[in-house]
Amino acid sequence: MVEKSYTDNWVDLFINSFGDVATFSKHVKLILIGNELDMNGVPTTDPHFENYYSTWIPDAISNLSASLKDKGLNIPVSVSIANYPSDPTANVVSVKATRAVAASWSSSYVVTTPVVLYDQYTTNYGKDIDFGPVIKYFENTQKILGSEVSVYVGETGYNADNGVSNQKVVVNHVYQWLDGQYSKYGKCTPLSIFMAFDTPANAGSKQWGIFEWDSATHKVKGIKDGIVIPTWSKDKI
Repeated sequence: MVEKSYTDNWVDLFINSFGDVATFSKHVKLILIGNELDMNGVPTTDPHFENYYSTWIPDAISNLSASLKDKGLNIPVSVSIANYPSDPTANVVSVKATRAVAASWSSSYVVTTPVVLYDQYTTNYGKDIDFGPVIKYFENTQKILGSEVSVYVGETGYNADNGVSNQKVVVNHVYQWLDGQYSKYGKCTPLSIFMAFDTPANAGSKQWGIFEWDSATHKVKGIKDGIVIPTWSKDKI
């Protein structure tokens, strides 16, 4: 995406997938550029490390935004930042990516304040059950960024492969944190739990889901036992 010819082709591909510009615009409200491949951190010793945060990420955002506008699409472009330190100022990639999103944001968008999604899991590669450091990460991020951007939680959760009871502890802590915000302010940090259902066919991690799935009837049984979702959240569905 550092070349606009690439983002031009990318936008054409997705418009064609939806059929036309009007349908694309109807269904797509935000595009995220993810760094999933870099979720364990880009090595600072890599000779291209400075290019990565100073030009590649900003150019990708700028080019994709321009390609969308060329097609008459007024759709914001943001990033989903995975697995960065608990102190956001300690990682230049996180800060630079956020600044690049803010710089490219248009006042003509439906959401006038830039939105950036941060993905964060518990320590020890998501195996620990203390969600406190993750809460601290998001709160510190918002304090540092102030009103520049709206901090959303792109994804968080817990893999029950590391303990079914552990998953209940972590996911319930997530909802308690949100419930505390909602009780006080009538709203909370937008957050996405990863993920809805377990994936038993997956050769790797299988038990991220918070819903029980009946494989015989192919229907949802409900939330897994022991996980409590706030009533106000279910009322919004």
